[in-house]
This record gives sequence, C-alpha cells and structure tokens, in this order.
Amino acid sequence: MALAQAAPCIRRVNQLHDPNNAQGLYPPDALLFVANLSTQRSIEQLQEACEGVFGSYCPCHTKVKHDKNGHPYAFVQFHNINDAHVAVEGSKDLSLSGRKIRIEFAKAERAVILSRIDGYAISMNEAMKALEVYGAIEACKPSSLGWQTI
Repeated sequence: MALAQAAPCIRRVNQLHDPNNAQGLYPPDALLFVANLSTQRSIEQLQEACEGVFGSYCPCHTKVKHDKNGHPYAFVQFHNINDAHVAVEGSKDLSLSGRKIRIEFAKAERAVILSRIDGYAISMNEAMKALEVYGAIEACKPSSLGWQTI
C-alpha cells in the first residue's frame, strides 16, 4: 500500500523527539488512538507495553492519558503514515495486560481560522504564507469569517 508521506514540521525538526512533542513533529494521519487499556496498570507500565508492541513494527512515540472517568487510553504517533498502517494491520485482535485493546486512527481537529488584527479580510496568500512554516496545508477556503485554512 503506497501512501503519501509528510515530513516533520520544519520549525520543529531539530527538537528532541519525545512523546510530548511527537504530534507536532509528525503527520496527524500517522497517529493512532488505543483504547480499552488495563486500569490495573500504571501510566508508565501502559506506556512501556504500548511502546513494546507498536515499537516492534516501526519507530513511534506513545503518550498514555486518562479520560474523565479514569479509564486509560493512549496516542501512538508514528513517523509516517505507512508505518501507522503497518502497525494497525499487525495489531488486529491484540491484547495488552490481558485486555483486548481497540486501535483506530486518531481523529484530529486540524482547522484553523485566521483573521487580521486590523480588521481587514485576510487574503488566501496571506493565510498560506502564515501557515506554511507549520507544514503541508491540506486546503485553504473562504468561510463566513474570511479565509479558512485547514
């Protein structure tokens, strides 16, 4: 399966790569959401387990969190989209700490609404120029508020 590759954000490419900044460095389409993790394990144990499993496919960065009900979940950021697909395919019916986990591609909000401080409408070229330093722009279109860049 050949998929488009996106490079890390140019502004951040020299930063130390770790779970705290990986989502800003690598493509949002290479981010997995992992649910149904064990409540009987610490964040560190879950992170180590996720990194062991998913890291066996390709380099990745894992961040484990708890939802408002105290249930743990993880985000696993891969360096590219192909690696994420390999991990999803290889992890079907996977169990961690005795629990069958749920793995899916994360859904990230990537819309940005821009405006000018002087109140004038922002042009498409201004919007593209302002955001191109953050990486590839998927689409740029006008909204009722001016140009909306995604």
